[in-house]
Amino acid sequence: KEVYGRPPAALGRLGPVVAAAAAAGDPVARRITEEAAQWLLRDVDAVRPALSDPRAPVVMHGSVLREGPVAEAVRTGLRDRFEAAPRCAGDGAVGAAGMALRRLGHPLPG
Repeated sequence: KEVYGRPPAALGRLGPVVAAAAAAGDPVARRITEEAAQWLLRDVDAVRPALSDPRAPVVMHGSVLREGPVAEAVRTGLRDRFEAAPRCAGDGAVGAAGMALRRLGHPLPG
């Protein structure tokens, strides 16, 4: 009850606490992480029909999708839905820096 009145950033800070509790076997935390994964996969299901190539890689991004119980459940759900294994995106700041360098005429090698 106390959690719902907080701003989204405050809720986000609870993610690692809930993930650690789920990994330790707490049943309430496990239910929260399972539901979170299902909501994310529903979003994937909403856009999946628009994808022209079912073999195209799916890229996961965000701290909750890097590791932990939500990430594992989402990875499993993506493997069930797509031919290509899901990939985890790196830090967005690195990508932004690469784009800026390209615009300035200094593309990164590779």
